[in-house]
Amino acid sequence: MDILVNGILLGSGYAMMGIGFALLFGVAKVFDLTYGSYYILAPYLVVGAFPFLIPYIGLGGTLILSLAIVGAIGYLIHWALITPLRDQHMSVFILTISLALAIQEIMVAIWSSQPINIPSLWSGITEILGVPVLNQKLAILGVSSLVIVLLWVLLTKLKPGIAIRVVAEKPEAGRIVGIRIKRIYGLHRGGHCRHFRFLHVRPVFGQSAHVD
Repeated sequence: MDILVNGILLGSGYAMMGIGFALLFGVAKVFDLTYGSYYILAPYLVVGAFPFLIPYIGLGGTLILSLAIVGAIGYLIHWALITPLRDQHMSVFILTISLALAIQEIMVAIWSSQPINIPSLWSGITEILGVPVLNQKLAILGVSSLVIVLLWVLLTKLKPGIAIRVVAEKPEAGRIVGIRIKRIYGLHRGGHCRHFRFLHVRPVFGQSAHVD
């Protein structure tokens, strides 16, 4: 029972990671190996900024700010480096794997390779079917489910989501009807579901400076 309950809870977190990969490769059509590096960068930004920002914006504000910064970095790198090369798949592969290794080594140089832990947003334990479960894990399930539902609504009911689907399936048709293709590609680089996963999963398991 313990394996079943914890498997469902953690599986919801990994579902967001999978959605992020699907959006990146399915829509932007770019094999970007820096994807995981941005994910490890976010908790390190929290640890580095936490002592300075916590008196002003608290833990929650620091976490949200780190997501915004990492998203902006991802968007800028995609726009400046990847977009000009997007039709040269081998060049993109070499560029992104180089960036991923550089980010990883910078993290190791600053914080070493030892795992770090970020503070938990939800403390305490709740018993489910006789199994004690960390409230942080319940938050993983709740937030992951909410993000998945909102993403489904976006992609199936709202105009921006329909534009995303058009770009994924028929980019030339999207260009004809006036969809800004490059903006859609860039938004997928800057806003990944996997970054939300770090907010909830990393307080449970910690994070090292190596892509997992």
